[in-house]
Amino acid sequence: MKRIALLVLALIIAAPVFAQKLSKAEKAAQQKALYETAVKCFDEKDFCIIPSSYIDSEGIDNPITDNAIFISMEADGKMYLQGATVCGKNGTYVADVTEYTKELDKKGNLKLRMVINGRMIKGTFKVTMRVNTNEANVIFTPTSGTTRKYMGPVVPVAVSGYMKRTGALSRAPLVIIRLLGRSTSLFL
Repeated sequence: MKRIALLVLALIIAAPVFAQKLSKAEKAAQQKALYETAVKCFDEKDFCIIPSSYIDSEGIDNPITDNAIFISMEADGKMYLQGATVCGKNGTYVADVTEYTKELDKKGNLKLRMVINGRMIKGTFKVTMRVNTNEANVIFTPTSGTTRKYMGPVVPVAVSGYMKRTGALSRAPLVIIRLLGRSTSLFL
């Protein structure tokens, strides 16, 4: 009798856990929805990639848990890069996207190429994303420095939850102001 009572108690406790598992069809539908959202973000040029891991110079895949490391392209048409893992430099950088080409192959895999040009950073991003996933593989090749490789989910900027630091370095015009008889250079 005690065994039956324990068995019933174990089933009652385990039933909610088994009920939470998604079927294969539900998982596939969820992955397809994530993929379609990511493609829409690339079409609208309003996306954020927060890397979940990066590949170092020795080829080792290292996890990242910091949401202050990201790349994003926002509604203003600028590319924002933050963190040494992403762009090779600490800080937040703003760059203009001078070339943006997106293509889908026959299977639905996405390939994106962006050439960026900023005051402190210049280079090429190659983003690949397989069909039915929102996980992107990113390769950043700067004009000077080492190539960066990382991967992370593609999400809309509005739901990304990244932490953008203040004081982004952008391509700003140089203004010279006369102060107390001396010329002073300021970036606006």
